[in-house]
Amino acid sequence: MPLPLQPYVPFRLPQLDVADGDAQDVADEDGAGMAAPAPKSKSSKKKKKKGGKSTNVNELSLEEMDALLASEARKAAPRENATVPSAEPTKSLHAVLRGTLALDPSQLDPQLELKRQFGAAAIKAYEREKGHGPTRSGARSRENRGAVFNSNTRARTVLCTPKAQWPDLARTFVGMSMETYDTPSGRVCSWVHSRAYKQAQFQFAQAVSSLDTQSLYALMRVFPWHIDTLLQLSDISRYQGDLGQAADFIDRALFAMERSASPPFTAGLTSSTGPPLCDFLRAENRAFWLAAHRNIDLFGRRGTWRTALEWCKLVFGLDTTDPHGMLLWIDYLAVKSKQAEWLLTFLDAYDAWMCEQTEQHMDNVRARTPLDHEKAAAQETWHGALDWSVGLCYARALAMHSVNKEAGRAALRLAMARHPRAAILLSDKLDVSVPPDVVRAHPMQGSYSASKPVFGEMLAHLYVHRSLNLWKEPALTQWFRDTAADTWEHLAAPVCEGEASAVTKMGVYRHIVVADLPESLNQQLVRYFPPEVRSPPGGVETFDPLPPLGGSRYDDEYFAGIAGQLQDRSNMQMGDVLQQLQHLNIQDVEQVLDHLDNDTRDFLLQAMGHAIQEDEPTTEDGRVEPRAASEDMAPADAAAADAEAEAPGPAAEANEPNMLQRAWNALWGT
Repeated sequence: MPLPLQPYVPFRLPQLDVADGDAQDVADEDGAGMAAPAPKSKSSKKKKKKGGKSTNVNELSLEEMDALLASEARKAAPRENATVPSAEPTKSLHAVLRGTLALDPSQLDPQLELKRQFGAAAIKAYEREKGHGPTRSGARSRENRGAVFNSNTRARTVLCTPKAQWPDLARTFVGMSMETYDTPSGRVCSWVHSRAYKQAQFQFAQAVSSLDTQSLYALMRVFPWHIDTLLQLSDISRYQGDLGQAADFIDRALFAMERSASPPFTAGLTSSTGPPLCDFLRAENRAFWLAAHRNIDLFGRRGTWRTALEWCKLVFGLDTTDPHGMLLWIDYLAVKSKQAEWLLTFLDAYDAWMCEQTEQHMDNVRARTPLDHEKAAAQETWHGALDWSVGLCYARALAMHSVNKEAGRAALRLAMARHPRAAILLSDKLDVSVPPDVVRAHPMQGSYSASKPVFGEMLAHLYVHRSLNLWKEPALTQWFRDTAADTWEHLAAPVCEGEASAVTKMGVYRHIVVADLPESLNQQLVRYFPPEVRSPPGGVETFDPLPPLGGSRYDDEYFAGIAGQLQDRSNMQMGDVLQQLQHLNIQDVEQVLDHLDNDTRDFLLQAMGHAIQEDEPTTEDGRVEPRAASEDMAPADAAAADAEAEAPGPAAEANEPNMLQRAWNALWGT
């Protein structure tokens, strides 16, 4: 009986561990039926292995083939006593949290986001309309005359884009540096002020106490890179409605701080392990928090939500105790910029880390509601450390709704149960009816009360103000209405809301003081402050709002030895210094300035600034107007006038104001 035919299955040998030459032999044998083998060159000949044993499969016997296959099987099988390489060591909760805060440098620039939204052509047209873009052909802007020689434009920065009309930082004395030191949490960075910078800080304190805006501009002429002066002038410009000038002052402050920072700080801005760590207790560092926080406010006004969120990650990563309440921005910006998945990942990591901290300190109180059994349906793995945050609870519901609608509904029910006052305020704004028994069960206090907790009520007002436009979308409004209809019955009785720690509360209070909120809302929220926060012993300083307990301040200890030195120098005659300057040309001034110590340099600046302030016109940002030709001149006449003004000569040297102007330009690079 003939045997049944079997389908042909080509026999494939396992991958053999052979030498290069032997592998070539195998390949040659496999291809023998298809093409004639090419003659081997002398260089391709390989020597046999020691021992004379060949591994060519065609030369092996059946016993040798079985032995070879058995040896290969033993190699592939894991050894019984072999040590299995362990996976990557488990990261600490703090490292996982910081990994979620890693910055994307391309998202830190608002101009790039505006170009992605509207296109580069629209941005250029807007700049030309506002007078910030390129001018007509052949025209030369007065501010851009020294752009070629200004090193600011050649600096590589992450936080801002330097401008050519700024004073040249490389030729300007800033007086700041940065030191680093290691802690259990990582390497911490801290700015350090020199004696000369402390002198500028002393004069700034006097200018602020005088309540004279012009004194701040006069101080900036002498110290164009003093951080607190720039931030104070930014506030003044914002109150006057000049948001462009306000943003420019903040960018200058950030540019100076980044350029004076150490390499570990600048490297942390683009590191995958999160932003650099900074010490908020040091008064020298708190100016960076203030500048970045106000920058976020300006980004929100521009509508660059993604950039604002990235800056929130930066500020939050500096100190994860959140001294400026960045969580009150993240709950809105993450949803607004459509970063739902990142928000869910960040919240899980932050809750785990906070739970680890609260287990040690027991500062937070977890919420208890009748709907806690729906945590599994909401896919919530929280341990309760974030139950105090009104915004994060509702933001998580919105983020989960975009991922899983059923889980989002359960998350919204949990948020309403934990913070019913926010649900009542939202319902009032969205024209959603609320049962009277729910309103009676959760009355509004309206101000601070020592007997009843009002912190959550304050947060509810702030969240509804910022995030109302998110809920006004028709689909989300209907979703809120449907979910609330099934949830009101569980809110007819008082609930135990989550309570934040004392450190967290101070960060929230500081956030409200710094944030650019409507005056009516700001006054409403301040009424919820405890008396010791509303009226601190030293008062509330705009340049250092609500300094932390145990932190340094700009006090007598900071200014030790500075006040007396400044008083002695004020008694000196400035005329003597100015008279000596008259005999120097611009090259001599530059050479002299390069060899001056910091104190003498500062005094020289004061002398020149005093004279220029009296004799020379200035711009709005405090820069000295050069004596240039009128813009109404014809191009040829204007060029001739510029050449005449720039050419050195006996007449220029004999003119005292012009000499001071030239010396000033040589020093500051304007």
